[in-house]
Amino acid sequence: QAIQEAAGLLPEARRMDVTLFPFEFDATEEDIAGQVRQLKNSQNRYIVGIFFEAHVETVMSEASRQGVAGPGYFWMYGDGLYGAERLHYDSTEQSDVIGGITGSAVLVPADPRTRLEREETAAFMKEWDALLLSNDWTEHLDARMPEDSAWTANDDGLLKSPNFFNLLAYDSIMSIALASCDIESSHEDVLFSSQELFEAFKTIKFEGAYSSV
Repeated sequence: QAIQEAAGLLPEARRMDVTLFPFEFDATEEDIAGQVRQLKNSQNRYIVGIFFEAHVETVMSEASRQGVAGPGYFWMYGDGLYGAERLHYDSTEQSDVIGGITGSAVLVPADPRTRLEREETAAFMKEWDALLLSNDWTEHLDARMPEDSAWTANDDGLLKSPNFFNLLAYDSIMSIALASCDIESSHEDVLFSSQELFEAFKTIKFEGAYSSV
């Protein structure tokens, strides 16, 4: 739905018609087959698949069987398939899904450590690494874990290399903070409404830890 709304906001010369073929997370194979059939009837050739690893085999096997995957069709997937390089299929028993996904593209955010040429990203990573060496920081995290949790802040791999969600979360919080500061600087009262915050939030621009915001 977000893609459909975004497409409608494009300038008229670049506007696209986007049709949705949704299914529930726990949809049956019959439900998915029905949506793929509707996709086929739409005659769309450029398809964005927004689903998770659990649905790949069912969706793409059905797309292959119904002839809406492979040559003549271009499928892109969102970050619900992050780590899709782990997927392996048996060519003797799963040829449909192999045929369906061959030539497809997976769009995922870049690993933060591939973006260290950005001054802001490098600064974030430097501060992250410094925090990991702080006993106060690890004790703070451990104190907020459930009592029965076996996880600790020193576990290998869990915090040693932040993923893109960490940087995006930081940028999101900073966006709200900057929007709040903008309102306060032009507001007689320190109190403001959620609508005022939202309007200010939409105007925020800065170089974030992950990318330009």
